[in-house]
Amino acid sequence: MIKLNLLPPTYKKNLELTDLRGVFFSLVLRVFGILFIFLIILSSIFLYLSILARYQEQLIKNEEDDAQMKQLVETEDIIIMANEKINRVFNSYNERVYWTGLMEKFVRLVPAGIYLTEFHYQAENNELRLSGWSSNRDIFLSFQKSLENSLLFDKDMDIPLANLLKQENINFDFTLKPTKVSFNELTQHAY
Repeated sequence: MIKLNLLPPTYKKNLELTDLRGVFFSLVLRVFGILFIFLIILSSIFLYLSILARYQEQLIKNEEDDAQMKQLVETEDIIIMANEKINRVFNSYNERVYWTGLMEKFVRLVPAGIYLTEFHYQAENNELRLSGWSSNRDIFLSFQKSLENSLLFDKDMDIPLANLLKQENINFDFTLKPTKVSFNELTQHAY
């Protein structure tokens, strides 16, 4: 086959330029198309990463809140335990007996000639046991009467009859119950 080129050189150049322009525009369109697709992919990745970053931030915040909640719960438990200890100390302080006041009132009841050898209090059954010596029965009876008339003790006293058998040099034992009024006063006021 034979090719004949009958077109003048200026037309040939125009055709070549037109072909070159077509190739250039198709190349530019392809590059822009690829760039457009690349931008769409890039923006979707950016959107995905921003959503993921927000989710991670929320998780971190929740973890911090959980850590703060744990710390708050632990602090609250420590405060509750400290309050319980303080309440136990306070209650034991409020329930203690100020023996000084009781002894001051009790000593006023003991006449001359009475010597106490034992003063023992049992808190479980609220009993006070007194043991001692009296020089004679009259002094002993006046001591017994002053105890019976005292507001410090209940009227029902356990006084053995053996305390009254001798006229002189009497060894005696009493079992008394302090009144609730006297003990309430003594637990509330320090002397």
